[in-house]
Order: sequence, then structure tokens, then C-alpha cells
Amino acid sequence: MRRTDLLFDKPRTIRDLERSRKNLVCKIGFNDADYVISAKYRGARVQCPYYARWSQMLNRATHSRWSGTAVTTRWLRFSNFRSWMDSQKWENRELDKDLISLGNTIYSPWNCLFISHYANKLLPNKLLRRIPDSSGRLPGTYPLKSGNWRALGGSSCEIRSPVHFKTSAEASSFFSRQKARHIRSLFPKFEGEDPRLIPALERACLFLETPVNI
Repeated sequence: MRRTDLLFDKPRTIRDLERSRKNLVCKIGFNDADYVISAKYRGARVQCPYYARWSQMLNRATHSRWSGTAVTTRWLRFSNFRSWMDSQKWENRELDKDLISLGNTIYSPWNCLFISHYANKLLPNKLLRRIPDSSGRLPGTYPLKSGNWRALGGSSCEIRSPVHFKTSAEASSFFSRQKARHIRSLFPKFEGEDPRLIPALERACLFLETPVNI
């Protein structure tokens, strides 16, 4: 039995449930939990981890910063999300929605999985979007005074010598290929994770290995 099962065992009143029907979480989610979702633990008030992940997801789906993001209808009810989350390996992991399907904007059981913070940071969205900034700089590159471009180095991509390119697109393509190589080298570390993780990362690597054409 998890500690959460012991902490959050106080039942909710019918009146409280009825209040939740009127006051939706982030104006879209119905908290139908049959227990109080917060409790005191070692002098501090803590929130049910299931509810915390659910409300964070709803917040991202309704905040202007993540415009275009949505939640599948089934997950607008807390108990449905909790049931799915309880079947996953979620502890010390983060909810990801756009790795299984690159560019996906909808939170759903088919597109979401829990992954470690380290795995979640391997593929920043800007690298996958391949959108240059106002100066024409693509992800993974920076300009040189000579007018040429260089791919960012570092141990993560194993670029051991200076490499110069004529365009930011060429430098970004080189950086992306090295990034894919590094990600594949980490596959053995992810063998105990969600079985969908490695295939999803492999699809991302194949995308990174396609030339950048800007």
C-alpha cells in the first residue's frame, strides 16, 4: 500500500461533491474524488499526487502559454485520469504528451506516458520544431564572426572537434544527427521504463536524422 493511500483516506461529503460540479477545476475538469485530495503530513499540507498531476495537466491545457493544447473528454473527469495513472509507473516521473506522437497537442491515454525528467529533457520542443529565431539561428547552432555557423558541442552530442558550416541549417542537421546518436546510446538505460518509450525515441531519432531544409 502506498503512503498516498494512507494519507488521503478521508471521505468527501456529498455537499463537497456537489460544489465540485459547479466549480470545475480550471473551468473544465470535474473533481469526482470520493476522498479529500489534501492532507497534513509532517506539519505541512500535501496534495494527492494523482490530483496534482491531473490539475497540472488541466492548467497546461487552459493556459495561454500552451495555446492549442487540449485534454481528451474522458480525462476531464478526475477518477478516469486517476484510474489510468494508477496503472502506470508514475512515481518520480513526468507526464509527457508529445513523444509518442511528435507534435501531439492532446492529452490522452493513447499519446501520454510517464518518463523520467532526464528522458523528458532529451528532446526539447524547439529542436523538433526546427523553427529559426529572428536572426535565422536554428536550434543547436550559433553564428561565427566569419559568417559561418557552428554546431553546439558538449559531451551529450560527442562533438570532439570544431566543425564549421556555411549555413545554420547545415550546422543544425549535424547537431541533430549527433543528438540522435547520443539518444540511441542511452536505450539500455530505459529498458525498465514504459515499453513505448524506446520506440518513441527511435522515431524521434529518425526525424532528427532527416536534413534540415530552411
